[in-house]
Amino acid sequence: MSAILVWILAIGVSTAALAVTAALKLQFIHMAIGAAVAVFMALAAIAEVRAADGNDARAEISLRHSGLVWIWLALSLFVTYAFLLSWRPWMSLFVACLLSGGLCLFLASTLQSASEGSLRDDRFARMARLIAIAQLVVAAIGLATLALETFLRQSIDTRLEGWAAGSLCLFGFLALVAISLNALRMEGEESAEGHSKSPAAPAGERLKSLS
Repeated sequence: MSAILVWILAIGVSTAALAVTAALKLQFIHMAIGAAVAVFMALAAIAEVRAADGNDARAEISLRHSGLVWIWLALSLFVTYAFLLSWRPWMSLFVACLLSGGLCLFLASTLQSASEGSLRDDRFARMARLIAIAQLVVAAIGLATLALETFLRQSIDTRLEGWAAGSLCLFGFLALVAISLNALRMEGEESAEGHSKSPAAPAGERLKSLS
């Protein structure tokens, strides 16, 4: 329960701070807060995944943290553009982030329930892997779009009210990239270890039978 309260407070306080700095058009403070939150989320996810045992647990943790990043993006976009700034495309971006976060959290909860009930289902682990890959693709496209937009604009212009959404998406996507890459790398390492250990068992059994 304490961990849940910490996450609720972190997301709530950061969302409020991001909204205030966006309303005051303090771009660089807004970016600093977004970067700090993204780094915190990514490091928390990476540390928890590395401490977990088994692909199912790691997949559940990665999905849960990815869902929290998406929800943080959705809430920050909603508070900023529903009440403070005006930017036409914000609603579609908000809905996409909210649905992505809901999907990740639902799958994480389902995978956790299956693991606790000893109902192992490889479909959820495979789905978690596909989501991690999809997040990498979406984040890469988003980051490339932001880079192109920044290059064309040459500088941040506070008259273009989408700068706050761009800042949020920049650091949110980077956090998702870090979480997804770590999940895929840990899964690959465990699969490689499993393959390297699997031939040893038959060899040991043959030695025992010969002796």
